[in-house]
Amino acid sequence: LFRNMASNSHLECIDLSRCNLTDSKLVALFRGLTRSTSIKSLNLGQNAFGIEGIQSIIPFIENSPQLESLWISGNDANTIDTDGFELLMGALHGKSLVSLGVGYCNITDISALEINHLPNLQTLNLSGNNIGREGCITLSNVLQREGSTLTGLYLVNTGMVEEGADIIAASLKHNTKLEELNLTM
Repeated sequence: LFRNMASNSHLECIDLSRCNLTDSKLVALFRGLTRSTSIKSLNLGQNAFGIEGIQSIIPFIENSPQLESLWISGNDANTIDTDGFELLMGALHGKSLVSLGVGYCNITDISALEINHLPNLQTLNLSGNNIGREGCITLSNVLQREGSTLTGLYLVNTGMVEEGADIIAASLKHNTKLEELNLTM
């Protein structure tokens, strides 16, 4: 399927959410899609893949100059975790991604957000990941970074306590871009 999609220079959006995609299925699918350069939006949310699936997506990301939106939130395997997030962020470094959804992926350390710069990122969904105090500090630094483009930040059910909310709130004194912040517990 993806081998045929890769030769289509007009295909811009692929939504494979809720397709029961496992690591092995993603490996097979992305083997063919790696050469595609027209994809702007890729939704792989609510599937059942983990870090091996993320590894199979990396060559596609590295060869996708048009990619603006990537959603992998809600994978049942819950094995993407921090290692998968770090791999993903390394591949996205410097890319023109506008929207990233990595909610409910069992991520506990988001420090890769500080190391890897996404210069056009406007929407970030980290909901359902237990990012803790250190994650709040990382997000505070990202929000205060000169040239921050983040307009929407979603942190639903991140185990954030009052101290974490205070850290993020303090960073907003120096941020004029953020328009939407969801801290629902």
